[in-house]
Amino acid sequence: MQQQTTRKIGNSFQIILVVVFNLLVGQSTYQSANATADEDCYNAVVRGRQMVANNDLANALVTFRAAQRMSPVDSRPYFWIGYCLERTGDLNGAVKAYSDCLDSAKMHSMDSAELRIDLGNTLCKLNYFKEAIFDYKRALVIDPSLTVAHVCLARAYVETSDWQSATQELDFCAAHSISVPELTYLRALTLYAQGARSEALKQIETFISSNQRTLQTSMLMQKALALQTELKR
Repeated sequence: MQQQTTRKIGNSFQIILVVVFNLLVGQSTYQSANATADEDCYNAVVRGRQMVANNDLANALVTFRAAQRMSPVDSRPYFWIGYCLERTGDLNGAVKAYSDCLDSAKMHSMDSAELRIDLGNTLCKLNYFKEAIFDYKRALVIDPSLTVAHVCLARAYVETSDWQSATQELDFCAAHSISVPELTYLRALTLYAQGARSEALKQIETFISSNQRTLQTSMLMQKALALQTELKR
């Protein structure tokens, strides 16, 4: 009787060992598959970025979409999909991809100030300025030292005719020696909107004289020249 009991215990123990072994093998296989998918995704992103560097955006987009299918929880392919879509004119698709990238990043308790800036810039191109302002502000919460967010905020506030907020951002940029040519133009616009025509004219003439050579054929210079003409009337 004691031998039978011992045999049963031994058999049960063997069954448990087999079950545990199978679970470990299954877990190891799952982890190995995930590791392989992550590596394949990483390699695909590297290939795609090389295509972007060569301005081959069509094939880069195909490669990044393949990377996204390999590892749907990885935020990197979503970002580069958004990047390619934005630069090929599909702004709505870019916003969707950038949003998916943020969702993926937040799943891993991560957020990206740079991505918030990219998303905000794309939203501005679609005239979603209030939504863009939210992302620019969020970028500053994540990284208060990100000076480009203040430039973007100043631009967005000018677009929404929020002159007080625009002035605050422009003053911040001036106080922190943030040197971007567009800021002088934005200052001129803000002053003009608030009735300070003479000050606005000084600002726009400073902008034109300082950037005549480097921005001569740019859209920004054309806008500045048009504003100068308006202010001289």
